[in-house]
Amino acid sequence: MAITTYRIFLKNYLIKMSAVNKSIDYINSICKYREQKLLGRERIMRMAEAEDLQTAFDILCESDFGGDKLSLSVNDFERLIIAEELLLCDFVKEFAPTKEIEKYCLISYDFYNAEVIVKGEFIGQDYSSFLSNCGLIDIQTLIKAIESNNLNDLPKELGCAISESKSALKNGKGGMVVGSIFLKSKNEYLDSLIKTAYLREIFKAETLLNSVAICLRAKRVDIASEQILNRVDLSENAIKDLCELNENKIKAHFEKSLFKEIVLNAVAQAKQGKPLVELENFISSFGAGRMIANRYLENMGTNPFMLYYFKRKNEIACVRTILTGKANGLNTEEIKRRIIVS
Repeated sequence: MAITTYRIFLKNYLIKMSAVNKSIDYINSICKYREQKLLGRERIMRMAEAEDLQTAFDILCESDFGGDKLSLSVNDFERLIIAEELLLCDFVKEFAPTKEIEKYCLISYDFYNAEVIVKGEFIGQDYSSFLSNCGLIDIQTLIKAIESNNLNDLPKELGCAISESKSALKNGKGGMVVGSIFLKSKNEYLDSLIKTAYLREIFKAETLLNSVAICLRAKRVDIASEQILNRVDLSENAIKDLCELNENKIKAHFEKSLFKEIVLNAVAQAKQGKPLVELENFISSFGAGRMIANRYLENMGTNPFMLYYFKRKNEIACVRTILTGKANGLNTEEIKRRIIVS
């Protein structure tokens, strides 16, 4: 059964299951069952420690990751990862216990697609191969809205990002500026969307740490301030000190923060001109880590769904890092440094 056929089978199955009363208990029982099918720490570490790409790929193929893999070779590993992303997004669309959670999980793909379309349209190049089918908005609908500049039916923040980005490009601004516009607009959308307490806690932490990363990369207050969500918990002085890589003052700002160690480590990396790998990994795995730490206190309501979602999303990121690293000749220790296994 090819991946496309597997997706059709799964979609038909999910449609059939929609006739079932999907109470929160029913959804949670499915999530807990699917959690048993995760790759798990042991398999991911075996992949990271594999001697080459083929061995790592073979270990991955021991699982049901990405659906059926009979027609895929090691050179198709990115297709396999995309297939798993699509399966996870299909699962979210069918079983998300609330509209808030569905949007929280999937809206990033719509902002990503819109950014790709705006940039592609401006430079006159084919962008179709870069688009993702994981979003909430149909791709053709989004393309027509952007090309016709008829943005009224899109989320307000997305429409504003599209309009602002088009103007920025016409005025000679580059892709980094456009990326910043979409990032800030996406955060504004999520800021207005998220009401659930634990999701808001995760969002605030991720936004704060992403803002730290923006400052460390920008090294200029004016550039960083344009990209940071206005309501982020960083003072003007903290933003200035982060941009200037003032380690002592930054330490004082984060003295009582849970993120003191990871922030100071990121500052040290930035001062050496190194990429902020550990900080980026910490941010991408924060949701999974937070849910795992609290799972026995919060094993009801929407928590099991989000625990499964975060863990699978983090595993997909780990698989991509490992296989891409193997394909590009990274050594085992460097690959392990770039993943956080939940």
